[in-house]
Amino acid sequence: MCAVELSELRPAESLEACDRSINEDEALSENGSGDPDTVYLMNASEVSLSMLRMEDAEDYLTRASRYLDPESVGDPWIYLLFLYMNQSRFDEARDALDNMLVWRDQQEPIVGVMNRAEHFLVSAMFMTLAGYPADAATLSATALNQPDRAGSYSADEAQKSAKSLSKLY
Repeated sequence: MCAVELSELRPAESLEACDRSINEDEALSENGSGDPDTVYLMNASEVSLSMLRMEDAEDYLTRASRYLDPESVGDPWIYLLFLYMNQSRFDEARDALDNMLVWRDQQEPIVGVMNRAEHFLVSAMFMTLAGYPADAATLSATALNQPDRAGSYSADEAQKSAKSLSKLY
């Protein structure tokens, strides 16, 4: 239901549906059926961010960071790093950068390839803020030459246009 509500672009209803999914998932994990699905938590954080509920978004992401799913492209540390940088919380951003890389090393190899461009770009942003623009430029250029799961960074313009048109049909 969380994903369905997200597709309807109704943030308040989406957050309620995501909360229900998260609560059910966490209750199941407490009964020994495995870790909660980080996708629910990351989706809820995205909705919270769209509603400018930063504390809620941070809470969801922090909770998601506790449950590694090596088969998921989702890395909550990427979004925590963005959040901390945007709030000028540089010590926490540095910790998030370290944890993002640890998380990535624990993901399945194919997953690491799919989200490598995101890791490079957020790292480049951190390097820019830290005063290393040349290193940031190198990382950014590298990110543009990496395949990413959505074609957001690596697809050429014709691919992006085709992708946009396919959504219409």
